[in-house]
Amino acid sequence: MLGVKNKKTSKFERLNWLEFEKIIQQTVKKIGRQGIKYDAIMGISRGGLVPGVLLSHRLGVKNFQIAKVVSYKFDAVSSGKVKPKIEYLDYKKIKRGQRILIADDIADTGETLAVLMDELKRQTKAKFDIFVVTKSAKLRLPPSLKLKFIGRISHRWVIFPWEELR
Repeated sequence: MLGVKNKKTSKFERLNWLEFEKIIQQTVKKIGRQGIKYDAIMGISRGGLVPGVLLSHRLGVKNFQIAKVVSYKFDAVSSGKVKPKIEYLDYKKIKRGQRILIADDIADTGETLAVLMDELKRQTKAKFDIFVVTKSAKLRLPPSLKLKFIGRISHRWVIFPWEELR
């Protein structure tokens, strides 16, 4: 825990497992009501892996893919935000005409998703939808980047349940 005492006055907001599960259930229902069938789920490493895998199981989509987009520097000398860069993406697994749901934990600045979507549009002929567990209330996306499914809007930085297991 980070020692946050009051959820309302803190600069952090915690999402617990039950709230997360409810968001996943609601998203699965929305997808079902819209009659969408996905050929693959793509989780953005690291934060999008847990929601992506859960959606993969709940939607019965066995084709799970990973995109690793790095937007933070983690070393002893410097730690902080850097321009997002794709470190891993297996283009051979993405087939023409597939419909793929991209999952991430949070859309804060939108930069990670923008870099990934620009690259996917350049390199593939698949169709992509985006799901985020949480969208920052301050985020203003460009019209070219559309979040199809948003679990909830947040006014503070979110700490997800899988981040508190230490």
